[in-house]
Amino acid sequence: MGISRMVLMFTITIAMAMFVVSERNKIIETGYLVAKLQRNCDESSEKNRKLNYHVGRLKSPEVIVYKVQSLKLPLIPQENESG
Repeated sequence: MGISRMVLMFTITIAMAMFVVSERNKIIETGYLVAKLQRNCDESSEKNRKLNYHVGRLKSPEVIVYKVQSLKLPLIPQENESG
């Protein structure tokens, strides 16, 4: 009976060790995934910042006037409807 108990305890110990290692690997993989997603978020934020800068520049009156002049579009002033 002593040997069978030792084998059972050894088997349980090995199973628990394998479970701990498996869970640790899952935690590490999750950490890598979080780091990758954080990098993607940072890159997207940087692209968004750059695009907002370009949109702001394209909306500026100077750029609009330049485009109107370079494309030789007729500029018709709007009438103010205040009243």
